[in-house]
Amino acid sequence: MQHVPVGRFHGLAVLVLSVGLTACAADDVPTGTSAADDRLQTVEVNGAELHYLARGEGPAIVFVHGGLADYQEWLPVMEQIEGRHATIAYSRRHSFPNRDNPVSPDHSPLTEADDLAALIRELGVAPAHVVGTSYGAFTALALALRHPGKVHSLSLVEPPLVSWLPAIEGGQAVYDEFQESLVTPVRAAFEAGDRDAAFAITISYFAGPDAMAHIPAEVLASLRSNLRDWEVMFRSTELLPDMRRETLRELQLPVLMLSGADSYELGQLIDAELEQVIPGVRRVLVPDGTHDACVEHPAFCAREISAFIEGLGS
Repeated sequence: MQHVPVGRFHGLAVLVLSVGLTACAADDVPTGTSAADDRLQTVEVNGAELHYLARGEGPAIVFVHGGLADYQEWLPVMEQIEGRHATIAYSRRHSFPNRDNPVSPDHSPLTEADDLAALIRELGVAPAHVVGTSYGAFTALALALRHPGKVHSLSLVEPPLVSWLPAIEGGQAVYDEFQESLVTPVRAAFEAGDRDAAFAITISYFAGPDAMAHIPAEVLASLRSNLRDWEVMFRSTELLPDMRRETLRELQLPVLMLSGADSYELGQLIDAELEQVIPGVRRVLVPDGTHDACVEHPAFCAREISAFIEGLGS
C-alpha cells in the first residue's frame, strides 16, 4: 500500500493551531473543552451525550468527522459556507469532548448512523445535507440507507468500504496489507492495554515509520485526544461492516464524491468503484489532496460542496 506522506498532517497542524486546541489529560480522556469551544451545545441521543457546534441559518448542512478526529475537523470548511446555510458539526459519541458514553462491542458506522439520525431529529433539521469524511463518510452512507428521510443530499470524502477490495482488480493485496499492517496489530495492542503502541502503529501506517518524530506536538495531541474513538472502533467486532453494492445502486439521493488526487491506493480503488455503483454521482478530484483532502484544502472543498448543494435549489 502507498502510505500518505508526512505532509498530509500539515492541514491538521493548521487546524489545531487555528482553533487553539488544549492538550488532554494524561489518560487521553478529555476533561473539558478549550476556550475555543465555548459555543458548543449538547444533545442526548440513544443514551449518549453529543457535543455540537451550530452556526448560521437556512437549509442545514451536518458535518461528520472521520476517525482520530472530532467536530473541529470541519471548522475551516464550515467557516466558508455558514453565511449561506445553517452549519452543524458534531463529535461522534466517543470523540472529544464527549465523555463516558456507552460502548457497544459491535460498534460500527451503523451505530453512528443511528446517532446521527437522532441528532438530526432532535435538532429539527431533517432532511439535512450531510457531509462526511472517511469513517464519517461511511456513517453518512449508512444514514442514507437506514434513515433516508433524514437526508437531502450526501457529500462524501473517501468512505472506507474496505470489504469491497477483494472483488476489485488489484484490491486483494491492498485489503490484506490493510488487515495485516493496521487492523490486526492495532487491535492486538488495544486488547493488551497498550494504547501508546496502538497510536504509534496507526501513525506509522498512515504516514510512514518515521512520522512520529516529525509531526508537530500539537497535532499529536489532537489525534491522541480522540484515541478513545479509535480504540472503540478497532476493538469492535464490526469495525467496517459490508455495504452491499446492490443496495447502493438503489440510492435515490444526490451524491457528491470528493477524492484526494494523491490519496492512498485503498481510497483510490474504493472511490473508483463507488463512482460506478451510485446512480448519478458526481465525483471531483481535489488537486494535491490526500485522504484528508478537505482539511488540507478547505476552500476548494467548500466551493465544491456549496456549488453542489446550491445546484439542488436548496
